[in-house]
Amino acid sequence: LGPTILTLLPEMTARLLPGGELLASGLVTASVGEVRHAMEAAGFQQIETVQENAWFLLRGRYLPAAVK
Repeated sequence: LGPTILTLLPEMTARLLPGGELLASGLVTASVGEVRHAMEAAGFQQIETVQENAWFLLRGRYLPAAVK
C-alpha cells in the first residue's frame, strides 16, 4: 500500500486540521522509509511505528509549521 499512500498523501493532508493524526497502515519493510520521509516532508511528526510480523503502521501528527 506504500505507493497508494504516497499518491493520496497530499489529499489526506489537505483534509487534516493542524494536530490531526494520520495512520498509514498496510506497509511492508520496503516502503516504510519512503512513506515516513514523505509524511515528514508534508509536515507530519512521527508519533509511533508499529510492526506486526512483516507489516507496519506509521502514526503521525500533522503540524503544518514543520513543513520543510
